[in-house]
Amino acid sequence: MNTKTCSKSDFLYKLQFLLSFRYSDSECRHILSDYEEWFQEENRSGKSDAEICSHMGSPAKTVKKITAETTSESSKLSIWMHNSFLQFVVLTCIRIAADLSAFFHCERNGLPYLWASLLINALYFVCAMAAAKPKAPCRLLCRENFVIAVLAAAALAGNAAVWNYAVRIQTGPSAVLLLTILVCILYASAVIRGGWGILKHETKIYLLAFHATGLASMLLYCICQYHTLTAGRKQLIATSVTGSIGIYAEVLVLMLLFRLWKAPAKGDSAWTLN
Repeated sequence: MNTKTCSKSDFLYKLQFLLSFRYSDSECRHILSDYEEWFQEENRSGKSDAEICSHMGSPAKTVKKITAETTSESSKLSIWMHNSFLQFVVLTCIRIAADLSAFFHCERNGLPYLWASLLINALYFVCAMAAAKPKAPCRLLCRENFVIAVLAAAALAGNAAVWNYAVRIQTGPSAVLLLTILVCILYASAVIRGGWGILKHETKIYLLAFHATGLASMLLYCICQYHTLTAGRKQLIATSVTGSIGIYAEVLVLMLLFRLWKAPAKGDSAWTLN
């Protein structure tokens, strides 16, 4: 490990990430508290964080040492049931796989993707409600959600404009490519930002993941519409815009229900930007 850049927070964060694949949340907290106390004791004796990290070695080696000396009191199934990081990553990846499977199935068979998208959003909401901590304060109006909302408005406006002129100026393929890139970015950010936030015990993570993947569903629906462009553009545009707004409206409503259901402690300013 690079001792010049090592700090206690960096070491403990990496340690927590590696431990999350082997221990439940409660066991991880217990182990981390022991190492935090060890850092405090060594700091009081005059050692710097870099010196302590150098003495202990890399977090990976530390985890190997921990697993060699101790065994998890939980079964593998129990770890999966009581590990918020694994729950979030697996649940979100399953949601993404379901989105893409439904999209390709509908594309191949000429079926409407709209209803599949609405159903997947609802199922992810139910699973997130079960997995998220009960009565935990979660901020609905945060900067990340604001950025996603602006992106959703821009994408809807841009798609409506392109649908109106796609036949004339042949911008359909370029728009589909751009939407595909945006979908990939949203899926990647939902998993990476969400996994990082779960380890940091940020309670807004499920809201952010739900928002990002919900917008991705709306963009997949928009891609489907490009593949059905016909001479009757006015009816297509009305149907496409209505469907897009319907998907995104469902996402916003379910986010609000999630926020209200997971009511914060009294006095929490959960509606403000952070």
